[in-house]
Amino acid sequence: MISASDNKGLSMNKVTLRLHMWLERDKKNYIGMGRVLLLDKVEKLGSLNRAATSMNMSYRAAWGKIKAAEKSIGQPLVQKAATGGQRYEVTAFGRELVESFIRFYRDVENYALKRARGVFPLDITGYSEAYGKGQFE
Repeated sequence: MISASDNKGLSMNKVTLRLHMWLERDKKNYIGMGRVLLLDKVEKLGSLNRAATSMNMSYRAAWGKIKAAEKSIGQPLVQKAATGGQRYEVTAFGRELVESFIRFYRDVENYALKRARGVFPLDITGYSEAYGKGQFE
């Protein structure tokens, strides 16, 4: 463990723990936080275009990410909404995948946060705590 005396001023720092996790199949992204956030936005906004815009990405990039995930997973994650028009909704499987990944991410983040606080003399906040409040509610 690094002690505060080994790193002058280190204990005064506020830092945020960031984790970059995803699941792969055949060396291709199966699901990760970026796709989870995109699917979550599609569900909330009812529009792939609005979801993409809210994440500062093009519609084409968003559509490509969803199609790549669907190909890797082997099932649809979004479908045209029953109300018609250009509206989309996340499939039941897609919603379960999003919810499962969020639970998994939070569990891993909580463990990593506890370990980091035991190793570093820093004021460490989890990314979900610092930036994710209400993000998935």
